[in-house]
Parts: sequence; C-alpha cells; structure tokens
Amino acid sequence: MLNFYNYELKEKAKEYIEEIKNLSKTLNNESQNFIKTLFEPEKRKYYSYGYADVLVEQISEKLKTKKDVKLNDIFPESLYPALKLLMGEKFFKIFMAISKNITKVPFSSGYSRRMIRSKSYFNYIYLLFLLLTKFTDLYFLDIDVIKILKKDYNYKDLYNIENSPHYIAYEIDNGNQEVIDLIKSALSSQKSEIDLTYSIMEAIFISNNKELLELTGKLLLAAKLQEGVRQQICENMDRGIQENFEYIFKIIYDSDLIRFSSVKRALGTWTGLARDENTDITKFGKKELEIINKLIANPKYEDELLKSDDNVEVYLGLWNKAARDIRDSVEAMEKLLKSSKYHIKL
Repeated sequence: MLNFYNYELKEKAKEYIEEIKNLSKTLNNESQNFIKTLFEPEKRKYYSYGYADVLVEQISEKLKTKKDVKLNDIFPESLYPALKLLMGEKFFKIFMAISKNITKVPFSSGYSRRMIRSKSYFNYIYLLFLLLTKFTDLYFLDIDVIKILKKDYNYKDLYNIENSPHYIAYEIDNGNQEVIDLIKSALSSQKSEIDLTYSIMEAIFISNNKELLELTGKLLLAAKLQEGVRQQICENMDRGIQENFEYIFKIIYDSDLIRFSSVKRALGTWTGLARDENTDITKFGKKELEIINKLIANPKYEDELLKSDDNVEVYLGLWNKAARDIRDSVEAMEKLLKSSKYHIKL
C-alpha cells in the first residue's frame, strides 16, 4: 500500500500519508486508530511490502476463535470513514460491493492454491486487505479500470498495478460496456486494443457474464496448437465462481482436452494433487476427470468417494466439499481420521 519503486512516487506517497494522518484526526476514534495502526512504520514487519500486514495479523488474532466471521466483524461501519479517506467514495463503494460477494470465490491463491471456499470471512481477511491496498493505490494514482486495461498510466514501473481481477469483474457485472467490449475484442481478435492478460482471464471467471465465458470456451476449443492460450484459460478457471469452473470443465471433458499437458498441469493445481512444480503431471488423466465430472453431476457422490479404499477418490471427495466450504471438508477429515484405514489417513 502506497509503497512504490519509483522515487518520485515514493516521495509523493510519503506526503500523501502525512496528509491522511492529519485528515484522520477529524474522524471517529475507531477510524483514527485504524489509520494510526496502518501507518505506524515501527510495527511493520521486515518482510512487508506495505502497511496492511500489521492490521491483518491483529484482526486475524482477534477473530481466530469466532466461529462464523462476517464482513462486518472485519470492517464495521465505524471504520467506513477511514476506508473512505483511504480510497475515496467511488472506490469505497466498489470495495464494499466486491467484499460482500468475496466468499463466492476461493480464498487460496498462488501456485500452491486449492479451489477452496469458506462461508466465514475469516479466511478472506488477507484477500480483503489486498483489495484495500489495491484501491488505496488506485485512488492515489488516479487510475481507473480503463487505464488498467489499456495500461494507460504515466509510470511504467508500477508493480502489479494491472493485477486487478476483482475490480475488472465488478465493472463487467455492473454493465461497463467499454470494459466488456475491450475484453470481447481481446478474446476474439488479434488486433485488440488490450492484451489478454491473466488478470483479465481471472476477472472473466469471477464475473457473472455468460457471454464472455462462452467466448472464453470458444477460444479454448480454437486454441489447437496454442498451448499458452490453453494454459492461460485452464490455470484461471478455478479462481472464480463455481458455475464458471463447471462450464469450462465440461468443455474440457467433452472435448478430451486432458490430453494436453497444460490441462493436466491445471488439473493438478485446481485439486492440489500437484504439490509443487516438480510433480509428475503425466499421471493425471481421465480417472480424475471422470470423478470430477460425476461430482459436478451429483455432488452427493462425494460421500461415496469418502468410503473408498482409493486415496485419490477419497481426496477428491474432500476436495469437492472444500470447494463448497472448507468447514465441510474438515469435518469429513476428522471422521476419516477416527475410522479409516492407515493408508487413507496418510
């Protein structure tokens, strides 16, 4: 948050932070404390790339024993003045709209991610603060979604600024036709104004726009020898809402795309069967695909899988529960540990 490599921006950000501190003195006590904690440099960790990590740790510690954490537990109305000061009215509205729907997408990220969701906002604290950081930076830099898509900003060394899938998805779902048209062009034309980035692909899977999803499916089928395109689609399909994952999965299943290495690698990532980049992906194939296809058709099939002596079948049964709510998967694991055979426990 407000932490840049560019020297000019770094100096402007320092002045801006001092301005925020001064303006926060007129806010309620809760908002004042939030801003104070956010920008206390002595509390920042040596590994931090920004300020928000301190608040993430404090809020996580405070809420770790609460059974069902709500968004209001993390960002109560008493903090709204602080949030509006940080990101402005427009981005505050967008931030809150995204946050309210955040549990529809997985909370795990990175190469070692799993396609797991949670009804408790506790598991989304880190992601929520990443969004807070993003919108604070965008407000400071005066960058909107069109500038992000077109990479139309003055500073070319901005780290990760284009990685804004939730913001792009918000604009898609709220009918921003310019955004939709730019993405449609990128999906169907080689002479597009914008590049089809991983962030845009992730935004499509987060959004509820069926037209863009269908165009993505057509692009997947048209990829042929374009392994990079196939990889871009398949490696992002688990990052959004469940319905979109199932739509693209059906295309993969019906068209036997598991024969491609990029799809095998993606399958290992969605499920967590690929523990790291050195995992032998050649062992993934039709067996796993058949199981997932049956789970999509009949979610209750997961309970049959949990009775199996086959480790992969048990694992995918747990995975399917976690894709709905990690708590369901944990409860099932606890039962397995009490009654299952030794090799299943391992």
